[in-house]
Amino acid sequence: MPFPDVKLANRPLHFLYLCDCSGSMAASGKMQALNQAIRQSLPGMAAVARDNPEARVLVRAVSFADRAAWHIETPTPVDQLEWRDLQAGGITAMGAALQLVAAALQTPPMEVRALPPVLVLISDGQPTDDFAAGKSFDVVLLVAIVLSVLTVVIESDPVLRVRHDRLFDVLEW
Repeated sequence: MPFPDVKLANRPLHFLYLCDCSGSMAASGKMQALNQAIRQSLPGMAAVARDNPEARVLVRAVSFADRAAWHIETPTPVDQLEWRDLQAGGITAMGAALQLVAAALQTPPMEVRALPPVLVLISDGQPTDDFAAGKSFDVVLLVAIVLSVLTVVIESDPVLRVRHDRLFDVLEW
C-alpha cells in the first residue's frame, strides 16, 4: 500500500572504486577499458539513484600503483561526477588502498545513518605491498556489513523501531 504523503529519509550510499593503476594495466588496453567502463556506468547509476530517492548515491575513487591515493576524495553525487581518466605505471599497492578505504569507512568520517557501502575493486594482478594488513580490513568490513544489514531488517518492525530507536542508530554503524 503506497503512502503518498510519506517522505522517506534520504540516506547516503557510498560507492567506492579501488582502481589498479600498476604498469600491467597499460597492456592490452586494460587502463582504457577501466576508464571507459566507469565513465559509461555513471549515467546508469545516476538513473537508478533518481529512481530511489531514499538513497543519496555518492561516488569516491582510490587509485593505486606505487602508492595509494584518492582519485576522487570528496564523496560526490553520482549525477555530478565527471570521471577523469587514470594512467597506468608502477607496482600494485593494493594493501595501502584497502587501508585508505578502511579509514574512510570509520564512523566518523562515515555518516552514522549511511547505508552499507559498495566497494568495487578493479585489478589485474597480485598486490606487491603489505596486503595482509589491508586484508584484515576485509574481515572487519564483512562483519560490519552483515551486522548493519541484520539491524536494518530487525528495525523494520515498527514496534521495535519505536522502542529501541537510539540502539538501532548505534548498531547500524
